Amino acid sequence: MAGTPRTARQDELVLDHLGLADAVARRFSARPDEREDLRQVARLGLVNAARRFDASLGNDFAVFAVPTISGEVKRHLRDCSAPMRAPRRLHERRGAVLAVRPALAQRLGRAPTADEVAVEIDCAPEEVREVEEFERIASPASLDAPVAAEEPLPLGALLGSDETGYLRIERLALLADAFRALTARQRAAIELSFFAERNQREIADALGVSQVHVSRLLAQALRRMRSALESEPQPAASSSSAASRTSRTPTPRSAGSGSAAKTSPLRSSARVSTR
Repeated sequence: MAGTPRTARQDELVLDHLGLADAVARRFSARPDEREDLRQVARLGLVNAARRFDASLGNDFAVFAVPTISGEVKRHLRDCSAPMRAPRRLHERRGAVLAVRPALAQRLGRAPTADEVAVEIDCAPEEVREVEEFERIASPASLDAPVAAEEPLPLGALLGSDETGYLRIERLALLADAFRALTARQRAAIELSFFAERNQREIADALGVSQVHVSRLLAQALRRMRSALESEPQPAASSSSAASRTSRTPTPRSAGSGSAAKTSPLRSSARVSTR
């Protein structure tokens, strides 16, 4: 279905003034990575201006459209482009600074100072320096950028990560205290079961007791260790509860079993803590 005459006129205004929108975008664009985004935002502002323009008032469309396009670009810069929020006043001052810098640099034959830019736009030099500081913060270095010209290592490789070794040391210290709280015969039963990987019959022969007594020794030892661990305050970085820790505690090995000790987290931890 063909558009209305008003819609056709709006399309004509947009197509005739694309260059105007691009020119406004260039006034606010200093970084290559944001130029295309600002160009698209400026053209969106041009479309909005064409929709609101009333030719019957006798105004020139370009005069009407420039403030609308500029406002759209400023809102984008304020709300979307910078990694940190800045007041509207700072964004407006940034636009003025970016607009005069190229012409001033061409006239002086060098990069203008903050004082020279301040004189050009009639503001305090401190305001220009504030804009320069904001531009520095608003343009963070890429994590893929090299640390130095002679160093191929990317910046992202220097970022820190969580250190889990401290948590393991705390847990081993708690486990060592719980192990030392056992009786000598209970410690011997634990060592033979989880370190030497003996079954209950072999442990009974080594300790000179019955298999039933070995089973009772191991159950008592694990129960005392579990109780000691649950009574200790949890390490700050640990998110596991006492219940989950209890569910991971190994059960004593029965005669002939060969895999329980090999998969026990208690065995590997206790070996380190008792040296």
